[in-house]
Amino acid sequence: MWVSTEWTFCGTIGDSGWTDDIPMYTDGTVCILSGKTFQNGNKFKIRKNKAWDEAYPSSDWEFNEGNAGTKDIIFNIDTKTINVVDAGCPYPTAQ
Repeated sequence: MWVSTEWTFCGTIGDSGWTDDIPMYTDGTVCILSGKTFQNGNKFKIRKNKAWDEAYPSSDWEFNEGNAGTKDIIFNIDTKTINVVDAGCPYPTAQ
């Protein structure tokens, strides 16, 4: 069962300009944000409790021509690794 978590997604997506935190969902091991569309130059971090003192990756993740598009973001809570994959995971849809 996937539940909302204290980890959120924040970045330069759409008009947010680093001001909006998008909820992520967890199974206890990984957090998921699915079906979000990214354009060249969009950047993001995943942060805990909407604060910058624990945010990953250390440098902003940036989309470019080779990896822009509709993606799923998968964040491993234990290892703090981020995987960006083409959309299609059977997880809750981004809002």
